[in-house]
Amino acid sequence: MPEEDNSQILPPAGAPTQATDAVLEPAEPLAPGSAPAEAVPEEPAPPIPSSVATPASSAPLPLPQAFEATSPAVQTAPASLSHLFTKLKEKLFGRTEKRLNKILDYARKKGSITNDQVQMLVYVSDATATRYLSKLAKQAKLMPVGKTKARKYTPL
Repeated sequence: MPEEDNSQILPPAGAPTQATDAVLEPAEPLAPGSAPAEAVPEEPAPPIPSSVATPASSAPLPLPQAFEATSPAVQTAPASLSHLFTKLKEKLFGRTEKRLNKILDYARKKGSITNDQVQMLVYVSDATATRYLSKLAKQAKLMPVGKTKARKYTPL
């Protein structure tokens, strides 16, 4: 088998293999104590103006009016939060009641309902469907019939 000519592919011996090698390694060694010709002496950093305070020596900054403890927004926040919480609770309770009524109507129409049917009917998880069916059973609106896996709920 003839040997291939790799001289066009490989760099010549001693040449840098990457572009960064040429920058990082000087062509000639420097004499001790001498600086490269292109080196510019560093200038000292400008002094920090006296108007800029350092964290260790600065006093606490005053809070804007909106963040002070006497602000009306802070004083009324618990009342407004409890009002929002109450509205949210009513909305969620209303949604649950609508779902329970939908489950009960389906069970009356079809004669029985299963957990899987509840999941698909009201778009809830297995645990939520079980909770809804248990709640309707406790209210004596549905009666569980059968074992755990094949349990159906019939309307009363």
